[in-house]
Amino acid sequence: MNFPGEPPAPPPGKRLPSPPPALTIEQELRQCREELQAARAAPRHFQVFSERVTDYAFITFDPESRITSWSRGAERLLGYAEAEILGQPGSVFFTPEDRAAGEDEKELATAQREGCAEDERWHLRRDGSRFWGSGVMTAHRDSEGSLQGYSKIFRDLTARKRIEDQLQDSEERFRLFVDNVTDYALVPVDPAGLVSGWNAGAQRTFGYPEWEIVGQPVRLFFTPEDRERGESEKDLSQSLAQGRAEDERWMVRRDGRRFWARWVTTPMRDKAGTLRGFAKVLRDETERKELQDQLTSSLHEKELLLREIHHRVKNNLHVISSLLSLQARQVNDANMQRILEELQDRVHAIAALHETLYGSQDLAHINIGPYMEKIVHHLVGLSAVDRERIEVRLQADDVALPLEQALPLGLIVNELFSNALKHAFPDARRGTIQVHFRYLPATVPPGQTLDAAWCELSVEDNGVGIRLAEELWQGTSMGLRLVRLLTNQLHGQVTLDQEQGTRFTVQFPPAPFVEHAVHP
Repeated sequence: MNFPGEPPAPPPGKRLPSPPPALTIEQELRQCREELQAARAAPRHFQVFSERVTDYAFITFDPESRITSWSRGAERLLGYAEAEILGQPGSVFFTPEDRAAGEDEKELATAQREGCAEDERWHLRRDGSRFWGSGVMTAHRDSEGSLQGYSKIFRDLTARKRIEDQLQDSEERFRLFVDNVTDYALVPVDPAGLVSGWNAGAQRTFGYPEWEIVGQPVRLFFTPEDRERGESEKDLSQSLAQGRAEDERWMVRRDGRRFWARWVTTPMRDKAGTLRGFAKVLRDETERKELQDQLTSSLHEKELLLREIHHRVKNNLHVISSLLSLQARQVNDANMQRILEELQDRVHAIAALHETLYGSQDLAHINIGPYMEKIVHHLVGLSAVDRERIEVRLQADDVALPLEQALPLGLIVNELFSNALKHAFPDARRGTIQVHFRYLPATVPPGQTLDAAWCELSVEDNGVGIRLAEELWQGTSMGLRLVRLLTNQLHGQVTLDQEQGTRFTVQFPPAPFVEHAVHP
């Protein structure tokens, strides 16, 4: 049984632990001296530490927030010597606007209430310059809870602040740029092919709000048939392989309507070369597509009409040629018969030219090489010339001329080449006829592009030449008169050279420059 105030009895078989041995008076005094020495050494240790650390400011304050200690880091950071700053209020470091707003008192109140106050703000140096400081104000209390003072540790983070401000400013300017671009959809896509961003232009183009589309696959914008063919994946793969992918096709809006889009996809990589995603810049070009289709359809209709006109002209010329042939048979005068036959040949040649023209793929621009080849081949076939006796050589630069120049040029070739076949090689003579068409880059006027260069046609043979050429040149030859007339129509000039056989040369400017053409 235990009496009141006695410890409980131990269970049977158990013994209570022995109490700690009582300290002697000498031991207690020695322990007190050691604790007092440690307490006195602690400030010295902190002072040594704070004096050696110069990147941080260490400052202590009394309960009224007056400065009581000052480290070398504080002197380096704030510019005050210890002798002039001790006893000054801690608010001396705050900017005037922060003091007016009571920020210094708020810091002390937070430290008293919560034990410490952590903050970043602009501070003032002794010379009035400002720096961005980050620090912690700590309240110190004794064992009974009475406030004994404060300590503050902070450092200069101005360089970091400037970098952060520059980065924030750059991000803000980029955000404003992206948000204010409404004619283009700017769509970032992550490496998995999911939409990771959305601008006002994208919402205007596709109709999706940002919260609904971000995180969705970009293939959602493609038509069902293109999704089945994997066109979205091909677009991303092509941009990785080639550095960019450009395409145009039908795409689908949120409401299911289709529009014609043109876009560029570019892979985005970081400095290490790691793929971070893709950037898509897209524009709705439905109006341009519809206008282009209308123009194409209109041009196609006009081309069909023009081909039909050429076809009918050719048929009518064949009728005229047949009438001339009938008339020639009924004429007994040999000279008149020859004139009618020559006229029939020219009408037949014009009909053949129209047949060649309406068979061309592009009536607006006639490729001169194939065009002249058909003319020469047709004339050789009509004359039944012996190809072993007369060699024909044709060479033409890759030049395309409009219809209004191609037709008179074909008639000139017809006249000059037919004349060479008929008169250059009498009595079964052998020889060569050369037809050349070339571009003359050296004739480009100063300040003009290569499109302004003249063109040159030459028909040359090494036959017997033209007897009494001067008289023929100045005379009334129907063929030469026709050549001169057609050359004038081309705004060009024709020359005759008989130093080696016979050579006719026709030079003329391209159609867009005929008004200001000056022969080189």
